[in-house]
Amino acid sequence: MLITLREAEMRTGVSRATVLKHINSGTIPGVKEKNRYLIDECYLDKLPKPRKTAKNQHIPAEKVEVPKGVPFSELEPLRLELMKQRLEVLKQIETNRAREWEELRA
Repeated sequence: MLITLREAEMRTGVSRATVLKHINSGTIPGVKEKNRYLIDECYLDKLPKPRKTAKNQHIPAEKVEVPKGVPFSELEPLRLELMKQRLEVLKQIETNRAREWEELRA
């Protein structure tokens, strides 16, 4: 059965751009019908496993138990460190996005 790239994305978790890249490279056959591509669902297993990207990557919220009566001045360094860690995760996500974009453009 032929399915659209959107359906392939929903079933496999691999982005439509990645599926299209595999069609264009000849890894999987695809048919262009009007303004959309269709692939046979039997080729879904030939697609790579999805990587964690900005779309599907979850940035966990940090849970920090703070004892009652701790002054704010002692909590501020901890809060700043958690913010730095979260910023690093966001930078990594942006780097991955840029790398994937360059791969698609190549």
